[in-house]
Amino acid sequence: MESDPTLVLFTGLAAIAVLIAVPAVAVYRENSELKMGRGPFALWVLLYLIVLPSIWNIAAHLVPGLATDAVLAVAGGCIAYVFYQRAVRRARDAGRGKRIAYIGVIPIANVVVYVILMLVPTARPGGTAKAGET
Repeated sequence: MESDPTLVLFTGLAAIAVLIAVPAVAVYRENSELKMGRGPFALWVLLYLIVLPSIWNIAAHLVPGLATDAVLAVAGGCIAYVFYQRAVRRARDAGRGKRIAYIGVIPIANVVVYVILMLVPTARPGGTAKAGET
């Protein structure tokens, strides 16, 4: 069966829009003033970048089809939303603004941002971090 080029183009553009829009909306809407430490954020990064893509890849191969792809895409969008909220909370805990989480939307740059957020210690109430503080 041959793919319709219009459908392929529309699907690709929709995927790109979702990949950019979902994290941007999550960062914009995270105004809870909650914070997250380095350890829990590192677990979220591990889950978001390694574990979940592996599970999705296995699921897509075990049950191929458009319905599976749609379910995985929706689940991925929901998890991305929650993850980017956690990135804002970690940035807030590190004494950074939520703008750094917007950089996380950019491929490749996101890994750099996540590593920085995992390494930067928790900020003291005055806005500066002490060495060795988590």
